Amino acid sequence: MSESSSEIVFDGIDDVVDRFVEVWDAGGYEEDAASPVGWETWKWDYQRHLEAEFLADTEVTELSQSDVPVLLEVLDEQVSIDTKIPAYMLGGGQNGGVAWHEFKEVSEADVEATADTLSFFFDPTEDLVERLDRFREFYADVEAGSAPGSLLGLGGCLLMFVHPDQYVHYKWTQMRDFFGEFADYKVNQGFDARQYQELNEACAQLLTRLEGRVEDPSMLHVQTMIWSWSDLLAPDAVEPDALPDVADDIDFYWVNQTHDEELDGEYLRSTDTKWQRDLTVLDPGDVVFHYANQEIRACSVVEAEAYQDEFDGEQHFFVDLSTDRLSDPVPLNEIRDGLLDPEVRQEKTRYPLNDAGKVLQAYLCHLTPDAGAFLLDAAGIEPPEPEGETQYFWVNAEATDWHQEGGESFYQVTNSAGETRRNLEAYQEAMPGDQVLIYQIAPVKEIVGRAHVVRGLHEEASTSGNSEPVEGITLQWEKSLDGASWRDVKSDAELDGSRLVESDNSFVITQLTEGEYDRILELCEMTRFDDFASELTVPDSEIAVEQEHLHFPEEEWDRIQSRVEQALANGNHVLLFGPPGTGKTKLARQVCEATVGENKYELVTASADWSTFDTVGGYQTTTQNTLEFGPGVVLDRFQADGDGTPANEWLVIDELNRADIDKAFGSLFSALTGESVTLPFDDTAGDPIEILDASRSHEEIGQNRFFIPEDWRMMATMNTLDKTSLYEMSYAFMRRWAFVPVGIPDLPAREDGDDSALKSLVADYVAVWAANGGVPEADQHYETVGRIWRAVNEQRAIGPAIVEDIYEHVAAAPSTETADYVSPIIMYVFPQLEGLRRNELEQLIGALDEIVDDETGELWTVARDFFQIDLQPGGGE
Repeated sequence: MSESSSEIVFDGIDDVVDRFVEVWDAGGYEEDAASPVGWETWKWDYQRHLEAEFLADTEVTELSQSDVPVLLEVLDEQVSIDTKIPAYMLGGGQNGGVAWHEFKEVSEADVEATADTLSFFFDPTEDLVERLDRFREFYADVEAGSAPGSLLGLGGCLLMFVHPDQYVHYKWTQMRDFFGEFADYKVNQGFDARQYQELNEACAQLLTRLEGRVEDPSMLHVQTMIWSWSDLLAPDAVEPDALPDVADDIDFYWVNQTHDEELDGEYLRSTDTKWQRDLTVLDPGDVVFHYANQEIRACSVVEAEAYQDEFDGEQHFFVDLSTDRLSDPVPLNEIRDGLLDPEVRQEKTRYPLNDAGKVLQAYLCHLTPDAGAFLLDAAGIEPPEPEGETQYFWVNAEATDWHQEGGESFYQVTNSAGETRRNLEAYQEAMPGDQVLIYQIAPVKEIVGRAHVVRGLHEEASTSGNSEPVEGITLQWEKSLDGASWRDVKSDAELDGSRLVESDNSFVITQLTEGEYDRILELCEMTRFDDFASELTVPDSEIAVEQEHLHFPEEEWDRIQSRVEQALANGNHVLLFGPPGTGKTKLARQVCEATVGENKYELVTASADWSTFDTVGGYQTTTQNTLEFGPGVVLDRFQADGDGTPANEWLVIDELNRADIDKAFGSLFSALTGESVTLPFDDTAGDPIEILDASRSHEEIGQNRFFIPEDWRMMATMNTLDKTSLYEMSYAFMRRWAFVPVGIPDLPAREDGDDSALKSLVADYVAVWAANGGVPEADQHYETVGRIWRAVNEQRAIGPAIVEDIYEHVAAAPSTETADYVSPIIMYVFPQLEGLRRNELEQLIGALDEIVDDETGELWTVARDFFQIDLQPGGGE
C-alpha cells in the first residue's frame, strides 16, 4: 500500500469557500446566469446521465468484455454541451480530442484487458497509486501522443464522474494556480500518481467544508470551485459575466492589417514563419481581429490550415478566412485599458500591446482567451461562422510522391487532353477543411490515406505541361491508412446505393455523405483474414516429405514421396492406407512437422463415438454455468486464440476409418469441399458461428468466424484391414482426399535353402532402427526375424513397425537358441491376426512353431485361448 506524504495545509481559503457557496446558492453556475462565473452545472447532468445509462445496472469493479463498448459509448455522448465531455475536461482542442480518441482506440483494441484494467482502476478498495500506475501502463500510447498530464487528467475525470463523492478531476493549470495561491504547494506537470493522491486528499478537506452548506456536496463542487476561484474573487471592475462564452478550443489572434486587399480577399499572407508572422500556428476555427489606423476594423474565423502559393514571383504563406467587417470599428483608446488588465493579459508574451499600451510592430500576435472574449464584447459581435459545414470526398490517386504528412497535390478539372472531367460539381463544392479519402487505383487498389482540402477551386499551372493555368483544388495529406479495398467498399451493405458505388467509382472525385465517409473509415480499421495472408500461406516449396526415421525400398519410397507431395500441392487432403505397422502415422507427423512446424499441427485418433460435437463443436457449460460455443478438433485449427486470430494448423487423424464419417463430419462436408457454412450456434455476442471458405479472405475477422485457409490440409491414416469403412465416406467427402498406399516390401522367397536375400532386406531395416539409437545391429537374428515376417505375411500383411518390435525384443540375445521369439510373437503378432479362419491360423502358427522351435507349446496354448478356437498342430495342412 502506498503512503501519502504530509497533509496539505490551506491558508486563506475561507473567502473562496464562502463566495462559492454564495454564488452556488444564488444559481450563479446555472446556464445563462448573470454572475462572475460561467455555466458549470452541465457536469451534474453528465454524471446523472452516466449513472442512469451505465452505473446503475453495472458493477463497475467487475466489468466484463461486453461492458467496455457500452461504457465508452455512454462516456462519449454529448450531454448538455456540444462537446464530448472527457475531451472538454482535458482542455478541448486538439490535445483533448486526441487524448480521448486514443483512449477509445486503446480500449477497443483489447476489450478483455480493458475490462480488467478499468475494473481495478475504479475499485476504491484498492490502493489509489497502484490503480493509477496500472492505468498509466495500460494507456501508455495515450500519454505518448498527448500533452504532459493529459492521461492523469483523463484518469481523474473518469474517477470523478464514476465516484463523485471520492475523487476530483485533475488539470495541471487549475491545480497549479489554486494550490500555489492557497497552500504554497507546487504542482508538478506530468503523470504523478502519488501527487494526485495528495491533491485528492486535500480536495477531500475542501469537501468537508462544504458539508451542510450546499445540497449533496461532492467532488464536482470542489472541482468547480477550483476551476472558478479567480472569478469568484475578481474585482467588480472586471465584468467577465458580460463577456460572451467562447469554446475552450478556440485561439485568438491580432493582425496588424496594412493591406486592404487581404480584407477584401478574406485571407492572410506572410513571407515566412518567423514568430511575428507565422501563419502556420493558425487552426481552423481560430478567431482573428484585424487592426489598422488605431481601430479594430474586422473579425475573421480561420477556415483552413496555412498553405503556400506564389505571390509576386515568390512563395508566400496564405490562410483563408471568413471575414466580417465591423460597421462600427472599435477605437484602440476604448479597449486599451481592458486589454492591459492583468486578469485579461495574464502575462501573455508576444501580446499586441506592450506595457506602455503601444501596439507591437508585428504582423501576427497572440491574444489570451479573456482578451479575445473582451474584444468580442467590445465590438458587440458574435464570432463569424466559417462558411458551410465540413464536406466529404473520395479521390482516386495515381501518384504517391505526395503521400506523406504535409504533402500536397493539385487536382485539376481537366484531363491530359484538356477535356473537363465528369462530376465537375464535386470540384466546385470542395472547400478548405473538407475531408478526403485517398484511393490508390494501382497497384494496391485500396484506401491509402486521409487528406483535406487546403484550397478550393483556384488556378494553378497545369500538371499536364500546358502553358495556360487551369482550375483545380489542392489537397494536403494527413495520415496514411492500410485501408479498405474497392471490393470491401462495393460489397458493403451500408454503402449500397451510394453515388460512389452506383457509379462504380468512375469519377476522379466523388462527394460522400458524412455517414458514407465514416463507414469507409470503419472498413479501413477492420482486421481481415487477408491481413494474415503470409501467416496462413504454405507455399508449395515448403512441402517436405522426407523418410527421416522410416525405411522403404527405394522404388516404394519414390512413389510415396511423389504422390504425397503432388496431392498436397494440388489442394488435396492425404489419406495414407496400408497394413498395420507400415509407418503411416509417423509419416503423416513427419510431413506436418517439416512443412508447417512442430507447433502448427494436431494429432487426434478417430473414434466410433465421434459426432459433429467432436469435430465441429457445440455448446459447452462454462464455469459460470452458462452455455458457450466451443470449437471441435477441426474448427479449433483455424483460430489461434479467443480473439479469433486466424490460424492454419494442420490436422492428423489417426485411424480415420474408426469414425462414422457421416455422423462425425456431416456439417463439415460443405466447408471441406470449398463452400461457406453457417452453423446453428451463436457466440457470446449473439452472432452466428460461420465457417468461411478461402474465397472470403477479404471479410472481417471475428470470434464467431472460422476461416479455412486455401493451404490448410488434413492427413489421415487407415489400416487396409478396415478398408470397408472407406465406402461409408460420401463421394463429396472423398473428392477432397488423395488415397496414398503405404505398403510392405516384397519378401524374398527361400531359394535352394538360401535366405540370404531375406536376411539382407531385414539388415536394411535394422540399419535405420539402429541409426535412431534404438537397437544394436545383431545380424545373428536377421534371418529368423525375416522368416517370421514372411510367414505372417503369407496369411496377414504386417508392416516393418511390428517387425521392429519383434527384433527389439530379441536383439540383446547372443544367439537364436537363447533368444525368446515366442513372447514377441504373442505380444505383437497375435493381435494382428483377428479375423483369420481356423485353417489359416493353424497353418501360420505351425509355420511359426517350426521357425522358433517352441518346445513348450506355448504358441498353441495361447492361440487357442486368444482366438477361442480349438487349434491343432497340422490341422491347417
